[in-house]
Amino acid sequence: MRSSSKAGRGGRRGKPLLSDHVIKVRQRLHEALALGIKVDDNKQRKWQCSDTEIQLHVLRAMGNFIGCVSPHALEHSIPKDSISDMFLALEAILCSRNERVLSFAADTTNKLALTLELSICQYDIWGVVVCLSRCLSKCQSQVVNSCVIAMDHILKSPGVMRWEKNEETWKVIKENNIVDNLVTVFQDDVDVDQSYEYFMHIASLFKTIILKCPSARYYVWKCSELIMKLGSICSHSNPSAAAAALELFATLALCGDVAMELLGNKQILSKAVQSMGPLQPGLVRVRALNICQSLMRSVKGCHMLINVYCEPVVQGIISALSEPSAYGQSAIRMGAFRVALIACWSGDHHLCFWKLGIDKVLFDILLGDCSMININQNPLPTEMLFSKIYECHVGERAYIWEILGWLAMYCEDKFLFKTDQRFWYLKVLISCVCSAAKVVMHRRHVKLPSSDNFEFEPVRATLQMLCSPSKYISSQAKHHLSECLQSDGHEHLEYLLESLTLIATGDVSLTSDSFQTAVNIVSLGCYSTLSEYEIPILEKRGVYIISAIINRCLHSDTKLSRSAIPSHIDRYPYIKACCWSDATDWEGENVVLFHCLQALAQLLNVLDRRCNHQKNSIGKVHCALCEISEAQFLVENLQYVLSKNFSPGTKSYAAYVLSFFNFYGFPSKLGKRLERTLGENELADLQFVFSSGQVLNAHSVIVLARCPRLLPSEKNLNHKKLGDVSTERHVFELKPSKFRREVGISEEVDATAFKKILEYVYSGMIQVEVEDVGPVEKIAKFCGLKSLLYMLQRGLPKWGLDTPICDLTQALEPACQAFTDISLEVKATEGVAWNCSICQLSMPHMCAHKVVLSSSCDYFRALFSSGMRDSNADVIKVPIGWNALVKLVKWMYSAELPRINNGCAWNNMDGDQQLSELQAYVELASLADYWLIDGFQEECLDAIIPLLNIDHQIVLKTIAIAAGLNQTEHS
Repeated sequence: MRSSSKAGRGGRRGKPLLSDHVIKVRQRLHEALALGIKVDDNKQRKWQCSDTEIQLHVLRAMGNFIGCVSPHALEHSIPKDSISDMFLALEAILCSRNERVLSFAADTTNKLALTLELSICQYDIWGVVVCLSRCLSKCQSQVVNSCVIAMDHILKSPGVMRWEKNEETWKVIKENNIVDNLVTVFQDDVDVDQSYEYFMHIASLFKTIILKCPSARYYVWKCSELIMKLGSICSHSNPSAAAAALELFATLALCGDVAMELLGNKQILSKAVQSMGPLQPGLVRVRALNICQSLMRSVKGCHMLINVYCEPVVQGIISALSEPSAYGQSAIRMGAFRVALIACWSGDHHLCFWKLGIDKVLFDILLGDCSMININQNPLPTEMLFSKIYECHVGERAYIWEILGWLAMYCEDKFLFKTDQRFWYLKVLISCVCSAAKVVMHRRHVKLPSSDNFEFEPVRATLQMLCSPSKYISSQAKHHLSECLQSDGHEHLEYLLESLTLIATGDVSLTSDSFQTAVNIVSLGCYSTLSEYEIPILEKRGVYIISAIINRCLHSDTKLSRSAIPSHIDRYPYIKACCWSDATDWEGENVVLFHCLQALAQLLNVLDRRCNHQKNSIGKVHCALCEISEAQFLVENLQYVLSKNFSPGTKSYAAYVLSFFNFYGFPSKLGKRLERTLGENELADLQFVFSSGQVLNAHSVIVLARCPRLLPSEKNLNHKKLGDVSTERHVFELKPSKFRREVGISEEVDATAFKKILEYVYSGMIQVEVEDVGPVEKIAKFCGLKSLLYMLQRGLPKWGLDTPICDLTQALEPACQAFTDISLEVKATEGVAWNCSICQLSMPHMCAHKVVLSSSCDYFRALFSSGMRDSNADVIKVPIGWNALVKLVKWMYSAELPRINNGCAWNNMDGDQQLSELQAYVELASLADYWLIDGFQEECLDAIIPLLNIDHQIVLKTIAIAAGLNQTEHS
């Protein structure tokens, strides 16, 4: 053993002192440990004693030492040496076959973990954890219980299972079967009715592991018997047991891969939703709310749950929000606030919220007893409202503003129940939001308590109300905000524009005061919706200020994300989630960019109304729409936004602003490819013939997939209004082997407008001069091109909607199979049964369209135009497997390569299955080089590289596959 002579009462200056009793007990521990710890032949110190009595003696000595030493005293170097030796001994003693010794050792380990607290991470404790887990599968329940408690206390300590070392931690857990041992005990031995505390301890350990080690979540979820048993406990009569089971599901659902599968489990889902009800115990309701919050982190998860349980979920939220904020009930209300943030997603739950009186509930929370407010009093006294607002807790207030803003953004007038009292609640709430927003907007003039000095939510909520689709909400918001700003609005606007000018010119950093920058941008958006401030903003060149800030956002690495703005909203209080790649907000992470585009949209609307576009100015107001140099600068930035991977909201507002410069639509990679084929003769099988005799070549498959109403049907031919757009006749060309469909265009149809529509069908974006907008709009309406029609009519972007995409995958559906003219046949694939309803080919293949292949690949483009024998072949053999072909065709028809999410589902996939998936991408990367598919090889490699964080053997096999394919090509 290490020498302990001259231990001393204290160390160097500043070190804790050790009492005589502690030194004496530590000496006895030192002597006891010396009985078993020896130095082996490799000069390693190990425990080498299997004598039961000695082991018990050492454990008693450990217990005495733990009982007399304080956490403060453990900072001394002497106790630290002793603790390292204690862990060394415990690791070996926990391998004993004597259950008395094991139980004693587990209890001692637990006491040691509790005493060490945070400092436990300084020691090598994983050996002890592994030994404790091995006891789970071979001991009686009493010993197992002690081991479970000890493991739970060790692993709960901060620093033991750190997020940044997740993979290393999971490797230790998995290799030593820690989770497997725990699952076995739970499935075989746990009976809540007979051993409630036993179940609670195991549930607590499970929660600790899956909460702090994300990689364990999907692994545990795939233990079907465990999940089934947990599901049955969710409705147990013991509230604590039911809550513990629900909490485990909420923690598992922190993994997006688990959540998507859990959303398909109706049995568990129904129990969780039922547990939100007001008749359930409080703890059960809180855990059920946690599950719903975990499941609805993304719009997809929200829609999956709401589509089945809309009213019960909303009822659960409303009833929980209605709970008093007394002690013991605040957790229910806060849980409900977090779930109510699903208002940020579109869906049927919005109507349900209004139907169940969300406005009255939020009113009651915010203002409490408002008997002094007269329902007929108009306007409401601002001072009284202000004092009542700030009586509400700042955390609850922030949630109220956030929820109100989102509800307004998706609200339609038909959602509102038209009774005086119901309108009164909403009217007061709007007045409150505007009053609170004014305070934050003018923060430089107002001194508030520090906790109230950072409220972004009321300003944002006010802007959302001002832009609400509900005319009632937007008009009320404009009225109340105008009233609030009446005294000093113009003065503050001037200061606001001066501040933003400093950012626009680069004199001040975007992030120098992140909160104030965000508030200023959103405040300008609020001002721009009020008619009395429109001209002052334009006179101060507000359009150019915003345009310059947009330019800074796009051409610098600095961006201001929502998370960087101080907020009182703890949206996801749990530890980090995983595998939620689609859980992004519609507005995106760049708050400044999004709200700049939003404000710019409002201002350009004003300019468009006020300018006749024939003069360069109206008084002092300069028109960006008329000044070409300024416009070109802005247009290039907006087109850059549309071409990159920005959020749907950012792209939607960029496209809306571009419509003022005569650009309509959303560009895409596929659209650029297809645009090259428009008007070509080689593969065209469709002709549009105008009354003037002009002919425009097209492709039936593209038109049918993107805009089927351009092709006449019996219904269209009998239509009297725009049904005369086209008549159809089938003719054979001089080449008897080629069939061409000919569609006559009515003389009433504007030829230029029709060409623009066809250009939009192919590319997804067009430029339309002002004089042509009317005729294009008329054809777009007839053809059912809703997205284009909405943009031509200058409709503001609808929140929550994805941007339209150019996609031809519908052409692979049976309705378009008649137009297929080529088959892609792959090499035989083991396990793929084949039966084609279109042709007689016995090998796995996909029927496709030459025009799509030609637009995607220079190899096919050259082949089909070569006139060689192979150019007329009906079948092309592709040297890849079936899995790779499916991905290739998907990419050709959508310009999107299907990718595997590098998450828990992938990491828990069987090695052979992982290799099969990787092989498909390797085959495609090799094919891309051979077929000269521009940019496709890089996409394949981008899909492969993130997945290579797995077993190095699979990586080596993947490299071997790639090498084999290269040798085959060269040969």
